Amino acid sequence: MFDSSDTFVIADCHLDGSRPELTRLFIQFIYDIQGAAAVWIVGDFVEFWLGDDAGNPALKPVFDALSAIQSNGTDVHLLHGNRDFLIGHEFAASIGATLHTDDEVHIELGGEPVLVMHGDTLCTDDLDYQRFRAMVRSAPVQAAFLAKSVPERIEEVKARRRDSRDESAAKTDDIMNVNQDTVVERFANASVRTLIHGHTHRPATHEHTVNGQRCQRMVVGDWHEDHAMVLHHNSDGFQLRRYPFG
Repeated sequence: MFDSSDTFVIADCHLDGSRPELTRLFIQFIYDIQGAAAVWIVGDFVEFWLGDDAGNPALKPVFDALSAIQSNGTDVHLLHGNRDFLIGHEFAASIGATLHTDDEVHIELGGEPVLVMHGDTLCTDDLDYQRFRAMVRSAPVQAAFLAKSVPERIEEVKARRRDSRDESAAKTDDIMNVNQDTVVERFANASVRTLIHGHTHRPATHEHTVNGQRCQRMVVGDWHEDHAMVLHHNSDGFQLRRYPFG
């Protein structure tokens, strides 16, 4: 049983109606952490989001679970990822969640300032992705996309995903990982010693030295049909934990 000393950070769930095993794992996790102070979902909560007006009916059990724990006192926080940046305040309000639209958010855990983000903005070596990101995050492009019918949006998303898979296959792992200089810069600018992110699908804890201070960067993992790597914070500090199904 968890209580107000417990906070969880997760990312890259990539929930989708075509992968029911992920839905089961996520719902199990959400009900297991009832009583915790908060759960932060720092991007790519769902595989894609077509807009609040389209929703995702196949994931209604997931949304009901989040609404239930929020009603029971666990705060639910959402950050945008590279797959779900069209999630809006209307959807967040419907499940009782708080949506943070900034790329990074300062929070406090255990009395210490912490920076949380999705993590794609740290991958500055991937110039093609950063250009694409800037384009699709622009207001005119988003307005044009949302003006289309839902079937048209689905076809466009499918085409973008095909292009993305082809482009990723041609890139090295280093290009798609975080840039170390960018990480150090974020630590220095944010004046924190702990940074938490997802996106890279490489769960681990990394140490950095910034202006003579020891800092830690904690990466939460993507979700699989039988487990997820989640970050748990309580009075004992941070623990990167493997959460199994069943």
